Amino acid sequence: MIDFTLFVFTLISVVTSAICTTAIVDKVVFSPLFQERWYEEDFERSMYTHVVFFFIDGVCAIAMLVLSAEAWVPFIIVFIGWIFSGVSYYYHQKILHEMATIGVERTLRRCNIVRSMLWFARFVCVFAFCINLVYRGV
Repeated sequence: MIDFTLFVFTLISVVTSAICTTAIVDKVVFSPLFQERWYEEDFERSMYTHVVFFFIDGVCAIAMLVLSAEAWVPFIIVFIGWIFSGVSYYYHQKILHEMATIGVERTLRRCNIVRSMLWFARFVCVFAFCINLVYRGV
């Protein structure tokens, strides 16, 4: 029989991982196209909207780990992703409050690329974990 609580947390995590992945890919694709005057507005908008989903994803990662010992990989990926998100937001703040140099923008872009790969890997892991739960429960 399928563990319903674990399955619900896994489904929520699949959805939030997909949202986080698309939000980060949006940063990678569209941030270089912004003019400097839009940096602050983009940062505020992304902080208010994306942080909620990153937080929910972290809560689901902890809940999945508590409910199943097999959820270590998604748990580790989410917290490595949080570290890279912190670095990314630091460089974004640096661009806002100091002069945006090519080096800082390049570092921010690379950090966002790593974040997008991490969150996509998390999405794949959680999706596979969800499929595994369904097939074990059948």
